[in-house]
Amino acid sequence: MGYMTPFMILNDGISQLKDKKIAIKFAEDIYSAACNIHENKRTISLGNFSNPVIALRPKHADDIRVIYCGQNMFIDVSDCRELDYYAKRNQLELFEEIVDSSIDSLKSIKEEIKRYKKEK
Repeated sequence: MGYMTPFMILNDGISQLKDKKIAIKFAEDIYSAACNIHENKRTISLGNFSNPVIALRPKHADDIRVIYCGQNMFIDVSDCRELDYYAKRNQLELFEEIVDSSIDSLKSIKEEIKRYKKEK
């Protein structure tokens, strides 16, 4: 198996992709993000203060990832580099809230799975 690169697209400013020059640079930036296994996260800009894409670090396709997507954030909560990023910025409480929210969501899904199994 190869590698996978998760991307999150924010709709703000995405209409700028109608400009062919911007679209070509955007495609090059997407390709670059997918090839860079050393950078933790990359924001892909379209200019005009518009950053419509966040790319996480590529990981091997066999790796399991838990990704939090919300509040204009896109975070691989299963990656210790993310913990380091928030720790260095004195934002451990925020990271902990994100992890707790992810755990709550997974517990909710687990309960739904149990319900489906009982209905069988």
